[in-house]
Amino acid sequence: MSHRSSRASTSASNPCPNRVRFRIVGDICPNLLPRILGLLVQFETIPWSMALTRTPATLSLSIDLDRPEGLRADILLNKIGAIPSVRRATLVKLRP
Repeated sequence: MSHRSSRASTSASNPCPNRVRFRIVGDICPNLLPRILGLLVQFETIPWSMALTRTPATLSLSIDLDRPEGLRADILLNKIGAIPSVRRATLVKLRP
């Protein structure tokens, strides 16, 4: 039995169709990553990739997602930005 996702097979010809990247910088806080992941769960989305870098004073995250429909990307960005330990959150549309 194959467990291949139809999503993965349809996007193989175009590696970044309608994807966005959230760039987040926040204070070092053990709750930052779980809170962001919790928001992704609420929006029923699974990241294509995530990167986390820790410096002495900050956590920097980069999260690639399928582009949410309508205003959902802006809503998600505002919710991420409302997390108390987030210093900055931006949204970038990835080119195909």
